[in-house]
Amino acid sequence: MTGIDRHALVTRHDVHLTEARPDHVLTVGNGDFAYTCDITGMQTFATFHDPLAAMARATAAGDPGAASRGPTVINTATMSNWGWHEMPNPNGFVLDDALSEHTTSRGTVRYADKFDMQAAMQGTLPADHLAGAWLNANPQRIDLGRIGLLLRETVDSPWLDDPTGLQDPSQRLDLWTGTITSTFEFAGERVTVTTVASPTTATVAFRVESALINAGLLRVGVRFPYPSDGFFHTDDWAHPDRHTTNVLPSDPGTTRLRREIDGTSYDVLLGHSSAGLTTAAEPHTFELSSHAERIEIVATFSSDAAGEPVDERIPFSVVAADSADHWAEFWQSGAAIDFTGSTDGRARELERRVVLSQYLTAVHAAGTLPPQETGLVTNSWQGKFHLEMHLWHGAHFATWGRPELLARSLPWYLSIAGSARETARMQGYEGLRWPKQVGPDGRESPDPTGSLLIWQQPHLLYLLELLWTSSAGDHHAELLDDFTQVVDDTAAFMASFVEERDGVFHLPRTPDACPGVLRDCDGGGPDVRAGVLVVGTGARAALAGAVRTPAESGLGRCSGPTGCASDPGRPLRRDRNGSVSPARRPPVAPRRSRSPAADTDRRSGPDGRHAHERVGGMGLVFGLGGGTSRSWP
Repeated sequence: MTGIDRHALVTRHDVHLTEARPDHVLTVGNGDFAYTCDITGMQTFATFHDPLAAMARATAAGDPGAASRGPTVINTATMSNWGWHEMPNPNGFVLDDALSEHTTSRGTVRYADKFDMQAAMQGTLPADHLAGAWLNANPQRIDLGRIGLLLRETVDSPWLDDPTGLQDPSQRLDLWTGTITSTFEFAGERVTVTTVASPTTATVAFRVESALINAGLLRVGVRFPYPSDGFFHTDDWAHPDRHTTNVLPSDPGTTRLRREIDGTSYDVLLGHSSAGLTTAAEPHTFELSSHAERIEIVATFSSDAAGEPVDERIPFSVVAADSADHWAEFWQSGAAIDFTGSTDGRARELERRVVLSQYLTAVHAAGTLPPQETGLVTNSWQGKFHLEMHLWHGAHFATWGRPELLARSLPWYLSIAGSARETARMQGYEGLRWPKQVGPDGRESPDPTGSLLIWQQPHLLYLLELLWTSSAGDHHAELLDDFTQVVDDTAAFMASFVEERDGVFHLPRTPDACPGVLRDCDGGGPDVRAGVLVVGTGARAALAGAVRTPAESGLGRCSGPTGCASDPGRPLRRDRNGSVSPARRPPVAPRRSRSPAADTDRRSGPDGRHAHERVGGMGLVFGLGGGTSRSWP
């Protein structure tokens, strides 16, 4: 059996861009840090990629809806999992200030639901919702800084602010090495930019080559914004007085900058070969210039939250080599799927999406925190993450043979177990109640819907099960040591959440079950019976996972009555009339009969080469062919 040519598979889907568009950005990163660039390979045209600026232009033109009808405008930001900020809180708002009392079957219970997003957007928040609004918007993920080109046609010209001034742009993301190469012509000269990121630190590196550098027509600019608490936005350039950027003593060829933003601080170490740094007239802005025709810049961002500050300049060549080694190892590990030989017209597009999704999730979702819905590109929900989405963004790492990438984020649950336990206790439940929308500190974000949802509750159990089954046996003891208590307490909440009435387990009435999400639509509602979820005609959703054993329900399992002969261990269920019968199993689609020849055609291309291979134990036909497995650290 011939294995998959992984290099050919991956590189035929390298991304190639030939025009500047506000929705065209590329990213390099490592799961905990990401740098997103425009068509120049850097963050040169910030206004062109600014969603708020696009809306302002549309409004000024008398057509406010134009921004939503055109291409999506995507920020070019520099973001991390450790860079967070809180706006000043002069009123000292705490979560207790955003709690409302609700009458439930367990008595009066308080939920963090005092927030109205629509009223906040319209500026009509009632006074008793101000605390919830602040708590919902804080903390927010920081845009660590913008590093872009400064281009002008003559030494007396203003800097270019529109990418339409570039000629013949071409940009390629080499997926196998994680390298972005961008070229274009400006003022009659060719410019080449190479962009890479470190696989282990918050470091991005650039090599800029052009005769324009020596002519004084090309410089590199470094700018820092104040954070934004807006939606789909990361930066505020209008308030330079709210933060400081100081130049600290540093070695020749390097510049250390200290950023202070309210209670948040971090450092930026700039390594710059054959280039000098000057402070520009605009606040928080610096320029790098040179008399050579090539500048290499390496920017490392660090803070106490990210570990020890980096003191030693890393050469561009080292970052580039580390990136190439890392991505080659990544693509040769885990699963791969190759549709070569398929006659289905959709095959190439499906294969492209599979490859690019692996790159994007490794860059944006493989860090030490659960990923936010927009990864490290921009801030949706101020950069916070929604725990029900952890499953969608992270489960595939384990099923595709890269469990170490999922394992990075699971210890975060241990760090917030205290607050999850307090939420459950305050609401009269046992165990741990995991929040829905949350930042790194684990504090719940007030919301009239999110604070009532439970759909995220069982996901940690499933993620741990995936990690257990996909990891080497020597990791099992570590998983047991770290997560046994959390697993027990997560299940304890689920068991205490449902309500038992006459041997039937029901989802609780609102507000515990959110209207429209987990709702008793016709009065009957969804039931959990004898360890089996029974969905009535009016049920809109189901609790993920049974929470009581058949013995605890008083119904037990089949042991011989009519209907049990073929499956004596099947759980029993009670219908609405009170009759007890074996619970029905989900229907199984019949297997198609297939001739050996047809099976050969399905698995092989015209030359007989196997296009995919079976992964043992997973029951999936997408394979590990030609790759190596690795265990998580």
